[in-house]
Amino acid sequence: MINDSARFEPGVTEGWFDIVYPAYNVRVNCTLTYTESSLHLQSVIDNRIERLERNAAGAPGELTELTSTEGVGCMLIVTPGALATPVQFLATDSARYVLSGSAVFASPGASPDSVAPIVNAIERDMIYMLKHLPQKL
Repeated sequence: MINDSARFEPGVTEGWFDIVYPAYNVRVNCTLTYTESSLHLQSVIDNRIERLERNAAGAPGELTELTSTEGVGCMLIVTPGALATPVQFLATDSARYVLSGSAVFASPGASPDSVAPIVNAIERDMIYMLKHLPQKL
């Protein structure tokens, strides 16, 4: 699913997990939320979008919208100027789950130019992952 340098780490709470890039000193903090109704689903989506916007802190970014091979709607936001969380995503099957995540640099004091290759690598991985999300998680 993602490159060989990354590993999966389950979270301490159900629905939380990380994709860890030790070589880059980056974690993609992920949350999987199951919903019981379309109203709750929309509430979770709205909450996650608000979180993505806060993480970007007003920095300009690039939004990519795509649909996985199994019909899951996805968005990827790349905000190179928001060094703490430069790559974020949101995905939903539009019925029962929302998957979201934010790449977090352990040392966010670096310049955008110095972390650009890392941001690009994580962006490629996240696009691959989103394109291959199954309808059932």
